[in-house]
Amino acid sequence: MSVGPLSDGTTSIGEANNGRIVTGGRTIGAATTIVGAEASATIAIGMMTGTTIPGSTMAGATSTSTSGSLISTAIAGWAGSADALLALFAAHSTSLNHIHAANLWNKLGKQRIERRHEERLEQLVQRTLDLVSSCRARELANVSHGVAKCGLQAREDRRQLHQWQLWLSLERGADGQQHLLSASQRKLCCDAMQGTEVTISRLQRSVAAALAAVQHGFEEEHLEPRTGYSLDLALPSTRVGVEVDGPSHFLLPDGRGVRRPNGPTLLKRRLLTAAGWRVISVPFYEWYGLIANERQAYLERAVAPLCSTDGSIA
Repeated sequence: MSVGPLSDGTTSIGEANNGRIVTGGRTIGAATTIVGAEASATIAIGMMTGTTIPGSTMAGATSTSTSGSLISTAIAGWAGSADALLALFAAHSTSLNHIHAANLWNKLGKQRIERRHEERLEQLVQRTLDLVSSCRARELANVSHGVAKCGLQAREDRRQLHQWQLWLSLERGADGQQHLLSASQRKLCCDAMQGTEVTISRLQRSVAAALAAVQHGFEEEHLEPRTGYSLDLALPSTRVGVEVDGPSHFLLPDGRGVRRPNGPTLLKRRLLTAAGWRVISVPFYEWYGLIANERQAYLERAVAPLCSTDGSIA
C-alpha cells in the first residue's frame, strides 16, 4: 500500500485498479462532473463506508486500501465547498480515519466558512481529537492549517497566539518575521486580545484617586493599540503606565514570605516595555500597608523619575 500526498496537499492511501470510479456505467474522472448534490452525497457515503452503492459499482474498490484512495479522491475532487465537505462528514462521521479527517481539514481551510457552519465544524473538531493520536506530521499540519483558516480557535487561544506574535515581532526582529502569521490571522488574534473583558477593582480606584492628586492626565484602562493590552493607568503622551497588581498577579509567598509576579504579569510587563512603555507596578500588599497621606508620597516617588511636571519624560 502506498501513502502519499495529492497535488492539493491531501493524502491518498493506495490506488484504485483503474484510477477511476465507475457508477452505474458512468466514469467519474477529472473531466466528468456529477450533476446534483444528492447524487454526489450518495456516492460519497459509499466511499466513506467502503460499501457498494445500490445501482452502482466501484471498480477496484474491493480492498481497504482502494476504499481509502476513493475517499481521498472524493474529498480532493467533487466536494468543492464547505457545505459539501461538511455533508460528507455528517453522513458517516464514525467511519472517518485520521487521514480522512486531515484531508477534510486541508480542503475546508480553502473554503469560505460562515457562521452557520460552526456547529458542524465543532463536531468535526471533536471527531478529529479522537483520531489525532494516529496522525503523522503531515496530517497534523493539515489539521492545524484547516482549524486556523476556519477561525475555530477559542478566544483565549487567539490571545495567546497574539502574545506569541508580539514577542516575535518586538524581540526577535528580522529573525522573528519569518514565523509570523498572515496579516488576517494576526488581526483576528489582536482583536481577541483587545476584546478581553476588564474589571476595575476597588484597589485600582483607590490608586487612581491618589495618582490624580500627584500627576494629571493618567487615563484608566488605556487600550494600548500595538500590544492590545489594557493598562490600568496610563499617560499616553509619555508612555508611562501604572499597573495596580492585586493578589491574582502574584504567586503564593515563598518560604521567606516573598511574593513574586506570576507568568502572565511578567509577560505583560515585558511586552509593554518592548513596545516602548515604562511600567510602574503598585503591588496590593505595599499599597494596603500605607495610610492615606503616605499613598500620594509613594506614587510621587514612583512617578517623578519618569515624568517632569509638564508631563514629559525626565
